[in-house]
Amino acid sequence: MVSRRGRDRADAIADGGTVEDARPGSRGRTPPPWWLSAAAPGAVLGTVFSVLHPFLVYTLVPDSIAPWIVLALVVSRGRDPSTAVRRAVVALIALALTYHAGLTVLALAIGPSNLLGILPTLLTALVVWSSVGVVLGLALRHVGRDDRTGRLVTAAAIGVVAGEVVLGAMLLSVVEPVHAALGAVVAVVVLALGCRTPRDVGTVLGPAVLFMVPGAVLSRLPFLLSAWVNSGEVPFGTAGFF
Repeated sequence: MVSRRGRDRADAIADGGTVEDARPGSRGRTPPPWWLSAAAPGAVLGTVFSVLHPFLVYTLVPDSIAPWIVLALVVSRGRDPSTAVRRAVVALIALALTYHAGLTVLALAIGPSNLLGILPTLLTALVVWSSVGVVLGLALRHVGRDDRTGRLVTAAAIGVVAGEVVLGAMLLSVVEPVHAALGAVVAVVVLALGCRTPRDVGTVLGPAVLFMVPGAVLSRLPFLLSAWVNSGEVPFGTAGFF
């Protein structure tokens, strides 16, 4: 039977530490618990978006999947499947909790009646982003690998982000600048983390263009899942498909 200390050491090593770092009393600094290192970036991102919510509410950014992609990528890249899934799910849950906590503070400042819709929205977000976290963790852990799978997953992630921006522009008949800027930043981050050499950039961007059409569809799946959880219906028209 494995002791708790043994499990902690195994988790520390699996999450990027070394045997020396995980050994009690060693000179190496013990890394933080895996859940804390996964939750921290999600909490930071959720806080930032809750603070910016009054400025972003009339843009496409609150419904964008781009921030969730870059968050899941940062916490799951290079991990084994189970670790990648755990870290991505925890990161997205931390994002949802801190984001809605910020909205709660904002609602209290405006008026208590504004709190009525926050709890159902939070519960839906936890269900949706836990599910999305499993998929993103399993997929984005391959980004940065020097093989065909790594390059294709990198291209697919960029295709989803770019496809979402194009779909949003088609819905509004104009490019929404904040949404487009966010998409560009996330695409650059994915490209930087997924490409080791300048040659890799060319091999990734070509397939990324091909992934834009299916990427536009995939970018709306969380929206459709949220609507289905809330109402039991799937509003394809509102999602921009028809």
